[in-house]
Amino acid sequence: MRSVMEGFVWLMPVVVIGGLTMVKVVTEPDLEAPDPLVPGKPAPVYPPEIAVYQKNRDITAAPDEEAEPPAQMKRYKPAAPPFDGTPPQWVKTDDLPTNNSEVMGLWDLFFDNKLEAANAGAEQEAAKQPKNLQLRFLRGEIARELGQLKEAVEQYRYVIKHQPGCLEAYMKLGSVLMDLGQFDAALEALNRAEAIGQDPEVHLNRAIALMDANKIDLAEWDLWQKVKADPRDGGAYFNLAAIYSQRRKVDLAIKMLRMAARDPEVFAERLNQKEIRWDPLFSPLRSSMTFRKYMKRLPQTPIRLYKLPTQEEPPPPEDEPEPAPDDPAPTDEDPPPAGGPSADAGGGGDPPADATAKQRGSN
Repeated sequence: MRSVMEGFVWLMPVVVIGGLTMVKVVTEPDLEAPDPLVPGKPAPVYPPEIAVYQKNRDITAAPDEEAEPPAQMKRYKPAAPPFDGTPPQWVKTDDLPTNNSEVMGLWDLFFDNKLEAANAGAEQEAAKQPKNLQLRFLRGEIARELGQLKEAVEQYRYVIKHQPGCLEAYMKLGSVLMDLGQFDAALEALNRAEAIGQDPEVHLNRAIALMDANKIDLAEWDLWQKVKADPRDGGAYFNLAAIYSQRRKVDLAIKMLRMAARDPEVFAERLNQKEIRWDPLFSPLRSSMTFRKYMKRLPQTPIRLYKLPTQEEPPPPEDEPEPAPDDPAPTDEDPPPAGGPSADAGGGGDPPADATAKQRGSN
């Protein structure tokens, strides 16, 4: 999280919640303030309208509130061992050979979201370095972002064939296979990732794959493993709420939603009346008066999430033309620039009809 401009002050309008009128004034946050959920890490900074709702303990669990998993849970167990014999040793992506200067430059383009340039450069380097596993993994990442899912599968599988201990390649492969609707193959890849190393993201991804495959009950154990490792993961709590909704356990479902509401991003995007009413997994509780009472306390639509201004200003464009003398000077009535505080980065449009469990709360 980048730091906020010195002296910057947010002035919020009057907000009315449950008959209580509040005026929210937020000054420059203390970026060194400890995170109550993750000791040793600074607390993230989010738009102040999130904090207005999160102060309501009827909506959001307290930072120190804990959720205990059920004594007995259904757990997904693979039909066969992921590997014949001992699983390979975990090899991190950064340790894949060969991360030379050419490949590092392409990674920079990828992280700068210059996908077309990165793709063109990767194809040129692939002719020179066809067996470079770091380049192969990068080509999988680029193809995935460009929507070339079959190409991404091919690249990830090449990496796995030549470096079977690359846990992240199994993770990425499983995610792409889910997008392709190949849930059994996705589960196989994620089972191998779990066998290689204890990465909490494996549990979340496998839970999503199980929910997408309509094996909702079997996702419960994996979701609890994820929140045990990361108590701030609102997406995992949100999906647990969906599971308990399917079982018509209204109190437990609401508790999971209150835990999910501690995650500002999940709260902003998912915990609102529009999104939950649209989600079919919550349909069993729509007739519950207790659940409807909780729903009425939530925002009606998603809250906009946007980045706060930072100290790092983008460099001015080269050879920027001078404004014409007759151009009118900008006024306060001019629309705000794209990407500014009023830009909608959280999304408030209608969700697609074929949305899946992954869209309900994954990273």
